[in-house]
Amino acid sequence: MTRMRILIGTNDVPPDPYGLPYQRWTYLLIKGLGERGHRVMFWCIEGEKGQAERARRALAGFPAQLRIHQPVRRRRSWSKKVQTLRQPFAGCIPDALYEGVRRECENGYDVLHLENFQWGSYLGLKMPRALASVHMLNLVDNRGTGFRSWRFFQSKLLFEYAERKTLRQFRHIRVLTEGLAKTVRAINRRAEVYVVPLAIDPAIYHVVDAAAASRVVGFIGTIAVGEINQRAVRRLITSIWPLVRLRVKDAQLLVAGRRAREALAPFLSEPGVMIWENVRDAAEFFQRCAVFAYPLTFGGGLKGKILETMAYGVPLVTTAEGIAGVDAVNGVHAFIEEDDALLADRIVQLLQNPSLRRRMAQAARGLVEERYSPDPVISQVEAVYRKIASA
Repeated sequence: MTRMRILIGTNDVPPDPYGLPYQRWTYLLIKGLGERGHRVMFWCIEGEKGQAERARRALAGFPAQLRIHQPVRRRRSWSKKVQTLRQPFAGCIPDALYEGVRRECENGYDVLHLENFQWGSYLGLKMPRALASVHMLNLVDNRGTGFRSWRFFQSKLLFEYAERKTLRQFRHIRVLTEGLAKTVRAINRRAEVYVVPLAIDPAIYHVVDAAAASRVVGFIGTIAVGEINQRAVRRLITSIWPLVRLRVKDAQLLVAGRRAREALAPFLSEPGVMIWENVRDAAEFFQRCAVFAYPLTFGGGLKGKILETMAYGVPLVTTAEGIAGVDAVNGVHAFIEEDDALLADRIVQLLQNPSLRRRMAQAARGLVEERYSPDPVISQVEAVYRKIASA
């Protein structure tokens, strides 16, 4: 099988097998391609202290080169705003990163993969054999948000303009869900759109005891700045949780996320609601949960937290949007409902039935191992690369 030279660019943090879901995915992508003999060069941005060195250690021994740059210092000026309008997302790409990608392209490559569409797409504009990976779209996630402030309204319009303009310039686009594929095809009818999920490594997720006598329902996510997560958790607290507490008096809701207490200040005294800020170890959070509830109203992509929940073996209650991109069967791998009362019924059903929790947890873990572990997903990515390289 022909080995390829893959250039991957992003304006995001370094790959890390134990970092955030996005970092874990990029690590698995580079590692998986390297194990198959492909040569990979990966550009990214320095994150927190020590991340760059951890990334280099983790990928030592693989045919992969990391190029880690300092982030752009943001300057609020009219020239930057004009540049953003003329060429969206260009202002967040360090000059050294941009020039490095261009030089390597001149040396020859098979595919140029832009893994973070919003912050990396500028690297691939007008380049042949470029693949833009779309994990989410603000124009989808911000639907129906209405007017909050002039600054929010300006940001919303600017993102929608930037995403639409940039999507139209790519011939090959990878998305995580069929819903995103439909949106992208409506914007760019000439593009080849590929639906390929994220992968996680089940081996690093230690399965919790799904049948343990716990009454804790969990929710974790970026809440303070995450529009879709904030809507989901407010729906959970105000509309679903009271119905659960009526039937399970000692049930507790554990909400975790960065600056969660600030974002959810009106709900700090809600009965049975605990808010846990700035969680350092997601495993500790999942170990406490008997059920994970994610009543997402709408969203743009496959959520890493859903795959992680299933890998940990925590039974999941969610909506069709919440589990978009995952081939789960309702009642087997998760409970999938849209109505608040039905979502509450399913949570109560799981809290009161340890054997059901165990069966659903085992089925969900098995699904992750079969379809969302590195080997099957990297095979899909590799097939996309070969199609692009041969076009």
